[in-house]
Amino acid sequence: MGDLNIKILQKNPATYAERVAQLEKQARTGTGNFTTLVNNGTTDVETKAKNKIKTFETKTKIIIPDDVVTYTVKLDGDYEDTLDKDLGMVKFCFWLQDKDKKDVKLELGVGKAVKTQKASRNAIQIVKKGNKASTGYQSDFLEIKAGENFTKNVADHSYYYAIITVDKEKKEVKLQVKFSKWMDTYKIRVESYLLGDPIKGDGAATTLSRTVQANPELVESYWLNAEGKKILQTGFVQDVYLYLKTLGLNNKELEVNVYDKDYYPTPLEPAIFYGSTPQDDLIVWENNTIKIEDRNTIKQFKVGDKERYENAAADEDGEYKTWYDTAISQDNFFTIIDSTEKNNEDLELYIHFPDWKTLKLPEDNAYANLKLTTKELISNAFFAEIEKEEVQADAPKIKDKKTGDTRLSPKAKVNYYKKIDNGVLGQKVNLVAACANLEGKKVSFQVFDKTGLLGEKDEALHFIYEETPVCRIEAKVTEGFAVAEIKLLKDNTEEGLKKWKNILREDSNSYKTAQLYLKVEAKENVFIVKSKGEFLKDSAFKLEACKWHDPLDAMAYRGWYGVGADKWHPERSEYLPSTIYRGSGKHEGLDLYAPVGTTVYACMDGEVYMNYKSDTYGNTFGIKANYYGNTYYFFYAHLRDPALFNKKMKVKAGDVIGYAGITGNASTQSRKNHLHFEVRNIDTKTGGRLAVLATIPEIEENLDKTPLESTQP
Repeated sequence: MGDLNIKILQKNPATYAERVAQLEKQARTGTGNFTTLVNNGTTDVETKAKNKIKTFETKTKIIIPDDVVTYTVKLDGDYEDTLDKDLGMVKFCFWLQDKDKKDVKLELGVGKAVKTQKASRNAIQIVKKGNKASTGYQSDFLEIKAGENFTKNVADHSYYYAIITVDKEKKEVKLQVKFSKWMDTYKIRVESYLLGDPIKGDGAATTLSRTVQANPELVESYWLNAEGKKILQTGFVQDVYLYLKTLGLNNKELEVNVYDKDYYPTPLEPAIFYGSTPQDDLIVWENNTIKIEDRNTIKQFKVGDKERYENAAADEDGEYKTWYDTAISQDNFFTIIDSTEKNNEDLELYIHFPDWKTLKLPEDNAYANLKLTTKELISNAFFAEIEKEEVQADAPKIKDKKTGDTRLSPKAKVNYYKKIDNGVLGQKVNLVAACANLEGKKVSFQVFDKTGLLGEKDEALHFIYEETPVCRIEAKVTEGFAVAEIKLLKDNTEEGLKKWKNILREDSNSYKTAQLYLKVEAKENVFIVKSKGEFLKDSAFKLEACKWHDPLDAMAYRGWYGVGADKWHPERSEYLPSTIYRGSGKHEGLDLYAPVGTTVYACMDGEVYMNYKSDTYGNTFGIKANYYGNTYYFFYAHLRDPALFNKKMKVKAGDVIGYAGITGNASTQSRKNHLHFEVRNIDTKTGGRLAVLATIPEIEENLDKTPLESTQP
């Protein structure tokens, strides 16, 4: 009968018998091959298949994107009477492992993800999709954008053509599928199973594992600065970072050459032929080997001083004059450029791969362009945190003395100036100015408040720099950046903190925000891209008081103590550094009355540093946060269930993090139900405990220290 496509109906048959009846009605039963309906695995069947999977094979050794991969299933045929039915019950799914052979987590219930018998693995069901002429998704769907879901993206785009055919004569079922190039380096583990049977997820006889190997391709390339910002221009004597996005090149080493693009003698039609144009100058950038270790690779290059570029600059100037003289001699009097004018000294750099014939390159043949300017300028200024990033170093290869083999130098840890948009009083931040050709020179910063909350709008604010309150901060330019660390306080006194705190936090429910911008200055004749040297005026840095949210809606000390919960002593719920009142020893936290199931909140914006179960504390939770310049660790104990946030996750003040319980050594007597709450100054499971009320005075605002017995029945 040949291959016939059966369309997915709006209402699928509920049972196999109805399925056969539908096929008979369509006159598509009998012998021969046909394309089966690939459903979403929700159709019920009356019985399981009697015949079992005998073999599962593919001739493919490595999955090449855009090639059709064929998987073949044969049944044992022990039950001839149900063989035709059982062939129609063969299904396929897959799960993933990364290049380190670790399972890739797929979210159950999203994008056709289903359970397997192995608890750590979920699988994606393979459904009919596209046709042989279909093309794969053009964007990297594994880079998850806002509003996207990883599992859904994998289900939607990891393969773009799939069809299942049944051959009753050969007693086999074939899956033909095309996988996306963006699955490069992933191991795709395809499992065959029979509808109604569990998916094993064990990687055994019914599973075939193959790695995706994309064709070598340079997807994207550009330059970054230490701000992590894409740049088209840089100055001398600073570091730049070449970013490459590649496919099919994992663990390969690439040589990169840097050229200066010459415009003459055809200035209106510059041409690039991968470095083969005679007029283009090869720039000597040593240590130019890049090892592709992942899809995204960053390599450090030290630009160097002007001497490195003397030949290219001289050549550019000479060609300019030759072109001008030639134009005039040919009576091209429309040429209005003055031949006595010195040519622009900026160089137009681009990269070239000597092995370019083996790579698929961008269609315009122009990539990673970078203008090397001689101008003295300040291109940006902002507030930042400094992080250390590992990149491939601009350093010579290391030679093994015994074998003579060479290897790349260890990675370099470089400063990454991460722009931040907001901060809190007392926090340490960095003022950063991105500069060109100002190495060793000074840049000054001033900070202003657009709102006028913290001072007059036209007066620079004082902040603490090198332990001293100043309104003008100077910093020396090093490797293209002027950097100054300040503390967001007007002075070092308690009175100064209190004054700004009272302005920005009127009460526990009312906060105001100062909007800060920067003004930068340098020596004369330095070009600053912003008018008056003012940066962030349209997108101000937001300065706030620390936002506090009580851990509970009703804040009161637990009152009942004693074996029978019959002694009323709320004072024993305080922070007690000695054994007074407590037969169990010191009590270095607060016990807040909280019946089981009471909602528990994050007290501050911060990062989860702890989430574990303890014999003593039960289900615990911890937040690392900045409180007016001090790093504290807020600890919660005896939660009913594991907290709703995992380690390293960000939380906001007021987020629900869990519910009060009686886990650990908490009493099961309802009168004694409580949340144990601590403040610590070190990241450990024990130790570093501080007097809570003295450290965080906001807690006292709504705390009932002398509750009535009737409120805790």
